[in-house]
Amino acid sequence: MAEEDISDERAWNAEFEATTDAQWDSLAEMVRQEIAAGDITLLTDIFPESNIAFLI
Repeated sequence: MAEEDISDERAWNAEFEATTDAQWDSLAEMVRQEIAAGDITLLTDIFPESNIAFLI
């Protein structure tokens, strides 16, 4: 793994770990609203040949 990749990974991990419960709750609420509004695209529609059916 290149040093730049390692640096990016560390930055991502720090950002992820710094995410608060309130931020996760807000994100989850946004997703719930999108689902309720029908404003989603199923992964099986995007990747019909993949084996992602187990996710849904």
